[in-house]
Amino acid sequence: MELNLSVGLKYKEEKTVTINDTAKVFGSGAAEVFATPMMIGLMEAASMNAVKNFLPRGCSTVGTLV
Repeated sequence: MELNLSVGLKYKEEKTVTINDTAKVFGSGAAEVFATPMMIGLMEAASMNAVKNFLPRGCSTVGTLV
């Protein structure tokens, strides 16, 4: 299977952080800042959206290192 991905591919994902996205509400800290698990989820979504049009049908991406 050959993938047509190239170095430098860019994609921008945006999210307005609400109180429900904070570490305080998520239970991962006391500060009202963007929770790390939420940030990682956003990064995974951006990665998938960046390459989804280049992947064969039925294929996806996976995170392996944070």
